[in-house]
Amino acid sequence: MLGLELGINRRFDFLPGFWSGFGVEANYTFIDSRVNVPRQFREGEELITVKDKTSLPDQSKHLGNLIVFYEKGKFMVRLAGNYRGRSINAINQNLGKDYYVWTDSNFTLDASATFALSSKIKFFLELNNLTNEPLKQYIGDKRRITSYEWYGIKGQLGVRVDIF
Repeated sequence: MLGLELGINRRFDFLPGFWSGFGVEANYTFIDSRVNVPRQFREGEELITVKDKTSLPDQSKHLGNLIVFYEKGKFMVRLAGNYRGRSINAINQNLGKDYYVWTDSNFTLDASATFALSSKIKFFLELNNLTNEPLKQYIGDKRRITSYEWYGIKGQLGVRVDIF
């Protein structure tokens, strides 16, 4: 297995006044995982064993996030784009690579906001999957779709009270 992670976090505090609260965070992860999946089949009377090479299940090769934020005084607002590359969901060992179930790549957009009433009381709002990005799975080829699911926008609104 081989991996690389890169990240940057930059607050624009060098800008004047209101603008100094803006910032950006970005990260990218590359993971090259390999596994050999043995498969046997018959050709006439002969039993043949081959090893199909693939990545680890549920392990995307490419992952990335980009966050634009504003934090100043009692306010914090964040908008985050999240990318996850395709990954194997299930390995059909008997039939081979053409029958592996894949989860397609996707991109979601999330938002959050916080207002601090005091150092111990904060109001917050979190919203996930603002673009209602579907989860798509397919067998071997993107044309052989097994599921296409929408989960909608999820969120929570609340108050956080720090007792201690």
